Amino acid sequence: MEFTEEKAIEIIEKMGLDKNTIRVWRTRNSIPNKYLKMSSPAIKIKGEHDLQAQKDIIRVLFRGDDTKINISSLARLANVNSQRLKDIVRGKSGLLTTDELLALKKAINILRIEAKDILDKLNKCRFEVPQSLEIKIRNFYYRKEIHSKRFFHENIYHKIEGFARKARCFPTEEFALIKDAFALFLIETNIS
Repeated sequence: MEFTEEKAIEIIEKMGLDKNTIRVWRTRNSIPNKYLKMSSPAIKIKGEHDLQAQKDIIRVLFRGDDTKINISSLARLANVNSQRLKDIVRGKSGLLTTDELLALKKAINILRIEAKDILDKLNKCRFEVPQSLEIKIRNFYYRKEIHSKRFFHENIYHKIEGFARKARCFPTEEFALIKDAFALFLIETNIS
């Protein structure tokens, strides 16, 4: 966009940019087009509750080799920049914006709701798993946001994998371990 002093001052104030930016734009005689699309700067989180929520999200996502959630896929589900999220989780970047925080909480809660639903239905089963529940477990197993190999204990992973690929029936003999995997996931992903 063509440079005008009034427009440059308006954008700098609206976006919270450095005042010296106007000199660069004046020299180039243009203002970057990306500022046409942006309405206002992203609001960084503030308040103790939001900071605690960010810490909880980092705790959920950064569990080393034990993490059960794929950060890149979760970022896609939440429509958050994946690299920025990884930097925040690793401590290389500052704070999430309020929009990012809410989107990540929502994405994690989507996974939790599915896991809770499966766990509730598993708790109601005694000797046989209904086909509708089998489908839900298969769908959860194949979610891109979940590291299935880490989600299920290695003792039962191969049985669940065979079940998910429809190569074998549901491993009812491992019923308690499967319920434990879903219960543990709900505990680990609890966000205040």
